[in-house]
Formats: sequence, C-alpha cells, structure tokens
Amino acid sequence: MKVRLALPILMLLIVFSMVAPLSAQDAPVPPAVGARPDAPTYALHGPYWVGTQTIEVGAGTDEAHRFVIWYPALNPEGLEESVVYTMSESHILRFMLPETEPFTVLGHALQDAVPDLSGGPYPLVINSHGFTAQMWQVYLGEHLASYGFVVIATEHANDSWDNPYTGTAIRMLEVKRAIVDAETLTAEGAALAGMIDVERIAMSGHSSGGMTVYGAAGAPVDWTGAEEYCAAVPDDPTCTDLEKQHQEFIEVLGTTVGADGLLPVVWDDRIDAIIPMAGSTELHGERGLPAITVPMMALFGTNDPAAPWMYPAYEFVGSALKAQVLFENGGHGLFYNQCDAFDYILKYDLFWGCSDAVWDIARAQDVSNYFITAFLLDVLKGDVDAHAALSPDAVSFPGIIYKAEGF
Repeated sequence: MKVRLALPILMLLIVFSMVAPLSAQDAPVPPAVGARPDAPTYALHGPYWVGTQTIEVGAGTDEAHRFVIWYPALNPEGLEESVVYTMSESHILRFMLPETEPFTVLGHALQDAVPDLSGGPYPLVINSHGFTAQMWQVYLGEHLASYGFVVIATEHANDSWDNPYTGTAIRMLEVKRAIVDAETLTAEGAALAGMIDVERIAMSGHSSGGMTVYGAAGAPVDWTGAEEYCAAVPDDPTCTDLEKQHQEFIEVLGTTVGADGLLPVVWDDRIDAIIPMAGSTELHGERGLPAITVPMMALFGTNDPAAPWMYPAYEFVGSALKAQVLFENGGHGLFYNQCDAFDYILKYDLFWGCSDAVWDIARAQDVSNYFITAFLLDVLKGDVDAHAALSPDAVSFPGIIYKAEGF
C-alpha cells in the first residue's frame, strides 16, 4: 500500500517540476527594442516592465513639490507600455503654445503599475531637467527603469528668467529633498516599500540640470567663473543682475564665502556617480571641479554654443573613473524627447524642441542610452560586462568621440 501511495506523489512532483519552468517562460517579457532598429545592446529595452507615478508632496503648502518616478513594474497581462504625462505650466513651451493646446508628453510606461520587488531594492537615479524644461527627458527615465533602476525626475518649479543662477542653488537643495522623498517612498508600508536603495544613488541632468549635477556632487562654487562667463557671453539671460544673484546664491544655501573665495555647497555624500549632459561648468571651474571624486560620465555635442564651458568637466574633476562622450557637430538639444512624444509642437514651428541640426534624435537617444545605462550598471551594480563595454578600445560609434579613464 505504501508503494502505491508513493507512485502518485512522485508523479505529481514530476508534473510540478515541469509546469513551473513553463509558467516562467510563458510570462510576458518586454520587447527588446530601441528608438531605432539598429539600436546597440544597452539601448534596447531592458528586462523589466516600466511603471510610473506622478507624486505631489505637501500639496497646498509653500513646500509643495512634484516629481515623476519610474520603476521596475509587474505586467502579468503584457499590456503595452503607454502613458500620457502632463507637463508643468511653468515649462518653456507653455508660453509658446495656445492655452487650449493639450500640454502633454506621450511615453512608454504603465501608469500606477504594481512595483516588481523581485530585484529590489533598486539603485536610485535622480534626474534634473533643463531650465524650465520639465519632462523633456521622459525617454531616459523610462529606459533606466527597464534596467532595474528607480528614477526620480523632480520638478524644479523655481526656475526663473529673472535669476537663473539663483535657481541652480535652489535645485541643489531640491536634489537633497528628492533623496528624502525616496526614503519616505521606500519605507515599510509606503507606496514603493522595499523598492529603492538610498545608499546607491546616481544623479543625471541636462543643461541647467547638468550644472546642478556638479554642485550636488560636492563641487564648491567659484563665482569668478560666472563673472568670466558673463563677460564672454554678456547677452546670456543667465547673467541678469549677476551681483544680486551672487548674494541670493549665498542666502539660499545658507553658507558664506570662504577665505579662498569658494562657496561651499550642500550635498549628500550618498551620491555615488554623476552624468552631466550638456552641463556647463562655469559655476565651479578648475578650482571647484576637483572636489568631485565620484565616477562621472559627461555627454554633450561639440557644436553646442556652451561647449567651451563643458570640456572642463572631464579635464578637472578629481574622479579616478570618468568618461567623456562627444557627439560630433551635435547641438544642445541632443537629449530632448523625439517629436512623436509631443508632435503638436510641430504645428507651431517649434521643431527645434525635438530635433538637432545634424543628429537624428532617435539615434542620439539610442547612443546616449547605451552609454548611460552601461555606466550605471557598472558603477551602481558592479556589472563587469558593462564596465568592459566602456573601455576606449571597445567603443566604436560613428560620430562619437570618446575618451575615458579607469575603464
């Protein structure tokens, strides 16, 4: 009798062992596609589905702020990643479009999807948008989430044409606030409990966001650099009432100018890596940039009007691990969303907001996604293959000038 009972049990165990792998294989996986059919490896959609939420903290108070978050998500039904984001009313484009025009961006994520805890907690990436240009890098947040990162894109609502440099000081504090928000979100019982590793953090940013990156990573401010920049480019709106902005900068950060003339910044030493994209360095220069010792990857176009103030990043940062990715003849808008993300702007002759004079934006996105993803997989996850892919001997893209140390 015991033998007769054992046989059915054995058969059930065999069946279960066969069914389990089949179930895993049948689970829908994201299609491995990039912005173009010829996308390189790390530009292809990663193994995770992408969820997104728009969160407002302190609504109705003076401390109110909003951010978009992307994260690895569950998608048991294999739904198409499709979402509509709403841009801020303070966005630069808002003043160039009729009020009746929907002010949205089309993206590739699942709104309010259930978080995928299988690989958590995930490293955090904080993205700082360009001047008044919230939601102009939707594609990057979505892409990084597909590779197992949580990305927070905070809205810098205090950007102002009256005092752009002052806004940079405020942005540095908002980066710290984003880290606090992440701690709250990942706490037990919170919306993204167990999802975010706040001890592994990188920061990326485009344009003014790139400038924010340097200060957030610990570079002290050398105001003489701003003065020299404004002497060279006096018509730049950034240079409005420079001395007043200097005083406001000090007041915002709550610090004083040291004997060496440098203005210390407020930063979080948990920031482990930085990715400035078209980020100008005049606020820090050769005296402030050496204080940055975390790994850095700087990306920009050689035809960007501010390119002369971007090269010093690679030259002067004190990082043992650093890389520079130059897009030959590329301009400032290399890192914008593609036109099909908000094609209504084409009706109003605003093609510049989703294009580059030389580079196909889809190609630029694939290439930048490749470099940024490999860099973050290396420095935040210890991926040896990603590290090897960033060796100067391994990099070969038409139109890209690449150099690196430590890879």
